[in-house]
Amino acid sequence: MSDSIVISIDIKAPDSFAKLFMYYGLFVSSMFVEHCPPLMSRGAIAIGEIFQEENIVFGPTLIKAHILESKNAENFRHIIDKEDFCLVYDTGSEDAKNILDGLFYLDKDGYYCYDYLSRYLGYIDNRITRYPDGNIGESALQILTNLHNKFIHEINSNKDKGVVKKYKWFKAYFTKSLRQAIHFSDNDDYLWLKKAHGEWRINKQS
Repeated sequence: MSDSIVISIDIKAPDSFAKLFMYYGLFVSSMFVEHCPPLMSRGAIAIGEIFQEENIVFGPTLIKAHILESKNAENFRHIIDKEDFCLVYDTGSEDAKNILDGLFYLDKDGYYCYDYLSRYLGYIDNRITRYPDGNIGESALQILTNLHNKFIHEINSNKDKGVVKKYKWFKAYFTKSLRQAIHFSDNDDYLWLKKAHGEWRINKQS
């Protein structure tokens, strides 16, 4: 379990799952925002017994999460199995349910996946709305360009077929996320992304 980071929270805390993913999301996005070339990650979420204090962590739920991450997450996904997701969703408040609806999508293999790229785009759009005079959009476009360049380089240059497969998955996820932001948002949303669409050629097939 080298290179692993464990984040835990007491499930009995109000809206614990939604709160956990606010912090989790910051970590996941920081991997590709603060590093160039961007660092990619994958992970898993599990519910159950765990002990965590500073650098000491153990318990059956840690093992469950590790198996999920290593055997089922594949690619660059962050997943939770359907049983655990429904347990949290069904016992959460209406506000928490609305948050979770925006955080996850159900993938075709039956796992709920944390939609980290769409969350990042939404965060940037909100920041631009609140601080329109800054260069937030320009910086975000550079980060997206870095991600684009990363998966194109790996697909074209990496000799490991397993790695290439992961980056082909990310290319499809990247393209889908940006297309959804551009084509399925309100007219006043994602203007910074729509404006750059023609020059940056988000839909270009590389």
